[in-house]
Amino acid sequence: MIDWTQCDAVERDFENADGAWVFRGTRIPVTALFENLESRASIDDFLSKFPGVAKEQVAAVLKYEAEGKMRKYQARRIKISPPDLNLEHWVCFECRKMFKRPFRLENDGVDPKAPARPYVCSQCREPMINMGLYFEPPRQDELASWKRMRLLADFGYFFYSEGAKSYIDNFILGTPPSSVRELRRRLVLERVKSAESLHLRHASYLKEVKRENARLRRLK
Repeated sequence: MIDWTQCDAVERDFENADGAWVFRGTRIPVTALFENLESRASIDDFLSKFPGVAKEQVAAVLKYEAEGKMRKYQARRIKISPPDLNLEHWVCFECRKMFKRPFRLENDGVDPKAPARPYVCSQCREPMINMGLYFEPPRQDELASWKRMRLLADFGYFFYSEGAKSYIDNFILGTPPSSVRELRRRLVLERVKSAESLHLRHASYLKEVKRENARLRRLK
């Protein structure tokens, strides 16, 4: 289960028997988005099917998921998958190659005492980067595409899930994909916006704590 409590684009539908999370202001469950993505529907297909949902809400939900909220779930899912899916997509940006390697629990970061063991490139022997199960490598001669992928990795964007891939493809890279310079500018802006959003959430939390403490003092 995903903890959606910190995502502003959704709300709990308490009239629903199972208390499903829905897009804010609608009765459309968040799970409908991921079900559509898993069936290979595009974001535009989903929005046309559910006109009550705004594109900004979809972006917020996918970003929330892409920022690591499903990482533990993804690790567990990989571990119980059939052997041919028990692989991750490790990339050597020096050689512009991708290698499929078995999942390693210590690379998931769940256990801080377990040292990471990144795979190394069989050609240049340099450590590789796990770009995620849903990463699709560009052609080796597409230098600009590889530079974009390296920028994504440098800024912490990976293809660990279908939602992460959809968010990156639709809201970060765009169609057609941004130039390397435009992408760098966008990623810097996204980082600033994320920091500001985190600050606002923290300030809101402190205000709520202050109000609650004042209420408790009045009760005494």
